[in-house]
Amino acid sequence: MEATELYEQTDRALVVAKGYAVTEEAHAEKAADMVKAMAGLGHKLDERRASLLEPIQPELDRISAVKKRLTTERDALKNTLTLYRQRVAAIEAKAREASRLAELERAEKMSPDTQEHVLQELATREAADTGGARKMRGLMSTTSDRKSWTFEVVDATKVPPEYLEVNERKVRAAIFEGVREIPGLRIFERVIAVVR
Repeated sequence: MEATELYEQTDRALVVAKGYAVTEEAHAEKAADMVKAMAGLGHKLDERRASLLEPIQPELDRISAVKKRLTTERDALKNTLTLYRQRVAAIEAKAREASRLAELERAEKMSPDTQEHVLQELATREAADTGGARKMRGLMSTTSDRKSWTFEVVDATKVPPEYLEVNERKVRAAIFEGVREIPGLRIFERVIAVVR
């Protein structure tokens, strides 16, 4: 059977079958015959597809295998990058905290006017430190860190009723609006590697 004839038979079968009502035994017998004929057409369509794909199947298989390897390695590298960024962020946070503590200690020994100036400068620097996103250029793409607030349940008995079950959509909406403390939940920021 040629392709054109196969498609025409399939179209005719679809027109007859669409909305076909079975209200008596004669209709049921005809419907059973139609189901059988449509199954046969389906097998013929599968055979047609297979005959068209057969010559290019080895290349399709190769593309799938190469893409799978590429995706696996990309994901592994992305995970490595995320872990590295998290380690760097933790080290930088510890260094900033140590520096802040040293400056606070030093400010305690200063006059009140100088002390206020140092504390304002420290607050300004802390605000600038938390606002910037680091970026790193690669050969093919740009990678940057994106911080996002999230949560985990710490003590479900302390979670307010409106957040129970834990309604993740409601919790995430609250986090998006700036809520940083919900009893029974730990809300924290995580660093995610963004590859473009």
